[in-house]
Amino acid sequence: MPAFVDELRRRAEEAARNESAYRVESRDRLAALEQARIAAYRRIELVGALSRAVGAGEERTAAVDAGVTALCDMTGWASDNEAYEEVRSRLAVVADQAWLAAQPDEVMGDVVTAFSDFEAWYAERFKAPFTSLIAREAPSFSPVVDF
Repeated sequence: MPAFVDELRRRAEEAARNESAYRVESRDRLAALEQARIAAYRRIELVGALSRAVGAGEERTAAVDAGVTALCDMTGWASDNEAYEEVRSRLAVVADQAWLAAQPDEVMGDVVTAFSDFEAWYAERFKAPFTSLIAREAPSFSPVVDF
């Protein structure tokens, strides 16, 4: 083959490699975005349940305990697990912030930060995201226009 044909072949093969690499990169990025979306909706579900449970109680200690119990029930944490009390004590900080946030005369609780701190601790301690403990899927993204 003439050199110019070999050069065009080399360019075509490079273009094919670039396309393939982009497809892998975009597939991986889309998967990461999908997991972030699912975790975000699960986080809403968890913190919403905590908030409802805490909001149902008037007395602080009972309300915090109700919130912690609600999340433990949702995520499958039971007293027969050796780390149960450790998880409950960490969740109690989040529930207490939710209780504070619900009180008109109190300083606003920072539930989002407390839950983020809990999630970071949980991921470090158990090598898994806390949101992975609930299996319900979040709403999926459906394009309005299908190309």
